[in-house]
Amino acid sequence: MAISAHAQRWRLMVVMVILFCISAAYWRSVSMGTEHPVANQIDYEDAALCSNFGFVLGSARHDACKLDLLDLRHRHEDLVLKSVTSL
Repeated sequence: MAISAHAQRWRLMVVMVILFCISAAYWRSVSMGTEHPVANQIDYEDAALCSNFGFVLGSARHDACKLDLLDLRHRHEDLVLKSVTSL
């Protein structure tokens, strides 16, 4: 019995999703040790960007800028996650 091209595509998609989930879980376990340095780098870059915008380091506006950048990053992560899970 031959499998239709449509069924083959669906099987391939299921296999790809399973492999992605496995690799994502593996990558998360590998990257757990690097979270702290990455977070420090992001904080440094956010502070530099807010300073470039003219906000004085340590001021309320500078802190608000960094929080806005963090919120923006979280929304981008959510969008990427939603687009990946909707496949």
